[in-house]
Amino acid sequence: MKRLLFSALVAVALPIQLALAQPELSDDTVLLSRGDVTLTYGDWKAHVRDVPLEGRADFDTNPLLVAKYMDNLWTWKVLASQARDTGFDQDPDVQADVRYAAEKALGRAWLYEAAENTPETDYAQQAREHYLIYKDEFVRPELVTVSHILVSVETRSDEEALARAEEIRAEAVAGTRPFNELALEYSDDSGVGGNEGRLGTMPRGRFLQEFEDAAFALTEPGQVSEPVRTRVGYHIILLTSRVPAKVTEFEEVRDELELRYEIKNRERWRLRRAEAAQDMSGRELNVEALRLIMPLDRLSARRVFEQAEREAEQARLEAEQAQLEAEQEAAATGD
Repeated sequence: MKRLLFSALVAVALPIQLALAQPELSDDTVLLSRGDVTLTYGDWKAHVRDVPLEGRADFDTNPLLVAKYMDNLWTWKVLASQARDTGFDQDPDVQADVRYAAEKALGRAWLYEAAENTPETDYAQQAREHYLIYKDEFVRPELVTVSHILVSVETRSDEEALARAEEIRAEAVAGTRPFNELALEYSDDSGVGGNEGRLGTMPRGRFLQEFEDAAFALTEPGQVSEPVRTRVGYHIILLTSRVPAKVTEFEEVRDELELRYEIKNRERWRLRRAEAAQDMSGRELNVEALRLIMPLDRLSARRVFEQAEREAEQARLEAEQAQLEAEQEAAATGD
């Protein structure tokens, strides 16, 4: 049954995605139903609002993701319906849980209202400034695709290893057999059985320095290096392909940068509202009632809450300082 429901959701996922962009749909439009259980467009919108902002964009391009979220929502709707049918919703503890959930949901919605209704901001300008300041971030590094054969010096003298490496290189240059066959036969690399000597496509910084210098010195696909000495032995390197460094143009990353700054700005306003709500000044404590929850006397109860207030304020200040230092470091390094 679960698989049938999921298949049905996949089938309707794309129309539902389109429906998200159609303001003419009313909140009571039924998207799914079975018996007395209905899932409306309003239910779906509420569920979507519970998804982080950066995750919602995927709904436009990933029908399976929409189906999974809707499947989850449908499950909760069915369980809630079953609870009501049995009268379980009248249990005092359950009603307290429901009230708490309602308060939490309302508070969360109020937080996200701050994120959804931020002051108008020029994200295009912020994106352009970011691109100009951190231009190194948008340089795709030079890449090489290489294979290698390792002649280890663990069981050979340096002279023996070099002589063997030169013989293997001569055979590789002659081209009588594919390089991967030579690697399988001669290489002492422990991973050769799985990769046949292929190391894949990599930028600088992934190899031992001597290996890297030799690999990036090769210029033509098919070129074979002289034996290269590293701390593990001698390498014969085959260049398969080379991709030069490339600067990504602003227009290629403009939308991504604008979205990044929009999310950051919305989160900033959400946090501001949350911090304002966390202000503990002016609260009145029912010490007698709190003593039933905490094994404390009247004085220590107040001290506990005062300490909690100080710790919360200290944590907020530390978070602000950490954020400031991170931004300063990023500005200094260009990351």
